[in-house]
Amino acid sequence: AQARHPRAAPTAMPMIEKPLTVQDVAELVPHTVCWVRDAVNSGALESLPRVGRRHLFTEAHVVDWISKGAPKFPGTLRER
Repeated sequence: AQARHPRAAPTAMPMIEKPLTVQDVAELVPHTVCWVRDAVNSGALESLPRVGRRHLFTEAHVVDWISKGAPKFPGTLRER
C-alpha cells in the first residue's frame, strides 16, 4: 500500500457566513433600526470593521448581544 501525501485529498473550505446588516438585526429583536445603531455606536453590539458607511455583524456577535438582553448601552466593567 502506498502512503498518501497529506495534501492529496482536497479539504472542504469552511462556509463564510453572510454578514448581517442593521436591518437584519433589527428584525431579529423587538427593537428599531435606530436602537440597533445606537447599540453599535455605544459599543454594546460589536460589529465587523466598517467598510464605507455600513455596519455589518457576524451571527456570533448578534447572538452574544441578544443573550445579554440586547442592551442599548454596554454594561459597566463589573458586569462585563
